[in-house]
Amino acid sequence: IKTSRLNILNKLKSSKAKTNNRLFLNTKTGQPLARKTISDIFSQAFNAIGAPRGAGIHSFRSKFTNDEMNIE
Repeated sequence: IKTSRLNILNKLKSSKAKTNNRLFLNTKTGQPLARKTISDIFSQAFNAIGAPRGAGIHSFRSKFTNDEMNIE
């Protein structure tokens, strides 16, 4: 994720400061995605793979946070 974000910012000649430390960026503007947009993207993805009811962005965010804490 870090490499992808950096590639997006470099391509757009944008800076990390403009991202407000947000994880997901718009690939056309480099600006952080709105919470609703992220939720919609993940909902569509979970539906597409037939994820069980209750699986969603919160469980993904928890897993990411736990994994990052385990790395440190």
